[in-house]
Amino acid sequence: FGGQPWGEPQPCRFTAWSEWSSCDAFFEVQRFRSRTVAQQAEFGGPPCLDAVREVAPCPAKPLDMEPCTVSAWSEWAVCDRSCGGGQTLRKRHVVRPPRNGGPCDQGSLAETRPCGRRPCAPPGLNDCALSEWSEWSNCSSACGLGAATRSREVRAPARKGGRACSGPLLESAACTGNSSECDDAVDCEWDNWEDWGACTRTCGGGTRFRERPIRRPASRYGEPCSPKERSEVGPCNVHSCKVCTDGRWAKWSAWSECSASCGSGLRSRHREVARQANSCGEPALGLADEFESCAAGDPCTRSVDCVLSEWTDWSDCSSTCYGVAERHRSIKHHARGEGLSCRGSATKEVRQCSPGADEKPPKGCWDGPESCSLSHWSSWTDCSTSCGRGQTSRTRHVLTPAKNGGDLCEANLTEVGACHAGHACREVCTDCAWSSWSDWTECASCDDQRFRHRRVEKQPNFCGKKCEAGNAKETSSCGRVCRRPPKLYCGWAPWSTFSNCSAPCGPSTQHRSRSLVLSKVPPANADDLLFETRGGAQTTCNGTQLETKACRFKSCEPEHVPVDCELSPWGEWSSPACTQLCERRREVRRWNDHGGAACKGSLAETRRCEHDCTQAVDCAFSQWSDWSSCTSGDSEAPQTYRSRTVEVAAINGGKPCAGIFQETASCTRPPDPTLPCQFEAWSRWSACSSSCGGGLHLRKRSIQDPAQQGGELCSGKLEEMEKCNTFRCGGPAIPCRLSEWGDWSACEDGAANRQRERRVLQESTDPKEACSGALREVAECSRAVDCEVSLWSEWDECDRSCGGGQRFRHRQITRGASGDGRRCPANLAETEGCHVAPCGLQDCKLSDWSPWTPCSSSCGAGAQSRARHVRQAPRHGGEGCRARLNETRTCEDTPCDVADCIWGAWSDWSTCTSACGGGQRTRERHILQAPEVGGRPCEPVDKEQIEACNLRSCDESQCVDGLWAEWRGGGACCMSP
Repeated sequence: FGGQPWGEPQPCRFTAWSEWSSCDAFFEVQRFRSRTVAQQAEFGGPPCLDAVREVAPCPAKPLDMEPCTVSAWSEWAVCDRSCGGGQTLRKRHVVRPPRNGGPCDQGSLAETRPCGRRPCAPPGLNDCALSEWSEWSNCSSACGLGAATRSREVRAPARKGGRACSGPLLESAACTGNSSECDDAVDCEWDNWEDWGACTRTCGGGTRFRERPIRRPASRYGEPCSPKERSEVGPCNVHSCKVCTDGRWAKWSAWSECSASCGSGLRSRHREVARQANSCGEPALGLADEFESCAAGDPCTRSVDCVLSEWTDWSDCSSTCYGVAERHRSIKHHARGEGLSCRGSATKEVRQCSPGADEKPPKGCWDGPESCSLSHWSSWTDCSTSCGRGQTSRTRHVLTPAKNGGDLCEANLTEVGACHAGHACREVCTDCAWSSWSDWTECASCDDQRFRHRRVEKQPNFCGKKCEAGNAKETSSCGRVCRRPPKLYCGWAPWSTFSNCSAPCGPSTQHRSRSLVLSKVPPANADDLLFETRGGAQTTCNGTQLETKACRFKSCEPEHVPVDCELSPWGEWSSPACTQLCERRREVRRWNDHGGAACKGSLAETRRCEHDCTQAVDCAFSQWSDWSSCTSGDSEAPQTYRSRTVEVAAINGGKPCAGIFQETASCTRPPDPTLPCQFEAWSRWSACSSSCGGGLHLRKRSIQDPAQQGGELCSGKLEEMEKCNTFRCGGPAIPCRLSEWGDWSACEDGAANRQRERRVLQESTDPKEACSGALREVAECSRAVDCEVSLWSEWDECDRSCGGGQRFRHRQITRGASGDGRRCPANLAETEGCHVAPCGLQDCKLSDWSPWTPCSSSCGAGAQSRARHVRQAPRHGGEGCRARLNETRTCEDTPCDVADCIWGAWSDWSTCTSACGGGQRTRERHILQAPEVGGRPCEPVDKEQIEACNLRSCDESQCVDGLWAEWRGGGACCMSP
């Protein structure tokens, strides 16, 4: 070091070689050339360790040389297979061998190449189809041996009995770069990512792979490779395998003609389902029919107001004691069309007599009040349903009306209660059911028509009987019904309840219906009214709407639990390679299935590792992955896939990887292995065709293993020739002989290099046996230079996340030792343990707190609680949970109000136990509000009372018969002649 500034390392450099010495009478066989050291190595650069003087054979004299003559190639032979991949060959022969060392460079005499590549069975319309191969990629090496790749993919999966695809999808072949950069200092260069390989599935989420090779490794003095990912996996074709088709309505039809020729009517339009939904589509929802009111012009009848007659005289009193008298009037002219009706006008009046108003009762009449009395309740009716919950009812009637100012009846005449049939309803088939007929409509005139309607009250479910064809409207003659028609309302009846779903699984629908009815009462919802009329039987109000809605979708397929793709743990780091990188890999341990997540991430990663490497290393493939799982998706002949990667890259002239990276096969049978064609070893060389002066000898080989299952076919030489016995005729050739190397010269003071030599002991008589190689070599003289190393790098990541892994750090030699200098340390890399916790370590975990429960009291002080549970139990020595699982706290919503006791009102008096001669009746009351929160208690009063009733005598001293009044005049005739 010596305080000198340290610059960039500079290698030793030689001058260019001198020209070869001339070959003349003195040197007929050997020639020489030399060079010197132009610049010594500096700052730790590589020293000069190479030849500075070389010897080589003199070129043969061309005057007496005669080259060999080879025939033209024969035609290619007929392919040994017409389909499925075969081999063909062609041959040629030596017409005349070379003489006097003449050249014969055309070495091949028999060649083979692939043929008959088309499939043996023509692909059917439903067969799986592979795309064409892509173009070969650029060679991975700019100089020397490299590799090129090409790919293809499954273009269309098999359907309906078609055959599945089988064969390679990604393959590589050896290639040679043509750049001159091999002689220069070349830095390592990563290639771009290759195209993604074929997806393992056509739909439903598959997996694909891609590689990133080293396009050009570093030369001897080049910059080594930087650490990067070399292989990765990612998801593909994540779209669903199901193509869902929704239902679609056709266009609405034109509106129909108006249903009435006068007054108000209806018109309608209809639409059909143009396309039904498939197994996962949404059905067409909405109404299939629409109705609206329409006006047909003039009213159907002339408008005439209703006219009443005069009152008759009052009749005689109906009884000598507390009777009634009545008078009547009639309708002289009924209302027609839009005329005013007589609705609300009385046609009969009744008044009290014996005594009349403000009169005293006649002598002997009982003037006490008589209250209204009700009959006993009838028995409860049967439950309205045969299963589950339903309704029941009972009735009573007025037994005796109130008299003489007695209490009126004020109580329910009908009661409805809940009932239970004793067992729950099971899923049964529901048949279609028509409703009961409605009442006949009013007649506008005696020769008019009247109508009645009914509707489908219950729609059938998926297994019930369909509706039988029948009338939804009936008509009949009015006959002698001659009353003025009231105002009628054409509107929609309430919707029926929705039917059961049309299918237990898959897409299904529910239906409900409603019908147009002509009613005396307008619909509760104003939007359901179409029009109002007095047209009577001439009015048309007829139609039915059906509404459809989708049921909650329930798949008919068995439920599958999604299975996510899973990657294996990282393997151990490989040994340092000549790329100055270490590598570790992982594989797909489990493929995704049933909609699970596909794998995504790196499969091979690298890190910097120093390694001194000069030997050639051949490329090596990794082991094949397992075949992927088979799921049908949208194909009836599913595919399975497997892949492998480059485990060791070729360097220093090693053979590149040539073969298949990814392949596919049918899932319907175990996939056969894809094997490339293999040549057998070359035979021994045959005897030379000439004993001297240059002859030829041959060697042969044949195809040992034909390609199988779409493997790479053979292409290359089957027979080749080589020159032999090239020495001159007239005596055996004397080979050249070199001496052993001499000792290295001494290093004088300040000398940078030392050298050693050897010499030619015996020259050859034949140029083919001449010496070739170095005669003088130089090497660096030793100097006392201490070794220098860099600082330690940062620790890299642990190679395992649990279970005990390793991590590494490195340092480099920045200047090597020479002479008596301090030697370099042996430890340039260190490792230590990391992540020693077991892989299964799992601490206890608690769930989140549940919401607080409602307060236990609606007023005043109460309590509420919340809870949580152990969501994950500890495993493999993990920490346990130490916390409460339940909590309680006080709560007070609102202060409670003080409530006093309140007695309810008295019930009505019961029916008298006797109609005359004296009876009894009772009434009762109950506590309506009990005292709360310190309220005033109930007062001690009567809860039930009893009293006498109907005290009049049962014996009547005089019987009075009923008497009709005189006939009055008749009203207007309701029918004209």
